[in-house]
Amino acid sequence: MHCNDAPKTRNLLYLLELMNAKEDLIIPDEFEDFFKILNEKSVPTRYPDMLFGILKEFKKTNTKQFITKGKKVLKWIKGKSV
Repeated sequence: MHCNDAPKTRNLLYLLELMNAKEDLIIPDEFEDFFKILNEKSVPTRYPDMLFGILKEFKKTNTKQFITKGKKVLKWIKGKSV
């Protein structure tokens, strides 16, 4: 899928489903749960009245885990781009 073909959506799971269906990009199993959690947690960040509620969930430990996993995902994506 090229950038021009990508649908306008914020739903990561939908985008991943499209990529897997077209076999442009097969997401490693180790990242699937991360994308599910990231998709769920990203919704309140777009709505200021919900943001404070989610900030209570993000303690130092799980925030570091998100950053670490995010770096692994970025490294994998960079390895896929040619």
